[in-house]
Amino acid sequence: RYEELVEQAREKVKETSRLKEECEKAGEAARQAANEAQVFAAAILSSLDQIAADPEKVEETKSEGRKFIDNTTQAAEKAKKVAAETTASAKETEDKVSAGLLPGPEGEAAWEVAGHAQSAVR
Repeated sequence: RYEELVEQAREKVKETSRLKEECEKAGEAARQAANEAQVFAAAILSSLDQIAADPEKVEETKSEGRKFIDNTTQAAEKAKKVAAETTASAKETEDKVSAGLLPGPEGEAAWEVAGHAQSAVR
């Protein structure tokens, strides 16, 4: 039974490490989507008079803007979801190390993984 708990703790460390990577990627994707939307908005502002004068261009710009909003929203929602999963996994990793399931250098490495995961969430 104890050996099963140790193996579960090791698996949780691996999961936490994987989620850390996923969290970093999701955060970067959300930042990139927001940046692209901001660039789009700035481009609209610089040519607002031209866009407003052409009803077809207005509709095209609205459609394109909606895509940026949707992409940014989806990226942010994914980042939020992965951040919550990463936080929970890091906490479970810390709990397992605190319970003495991974002593010595293995436990220290697990603490480090949990710490890096929490940093990725921020």
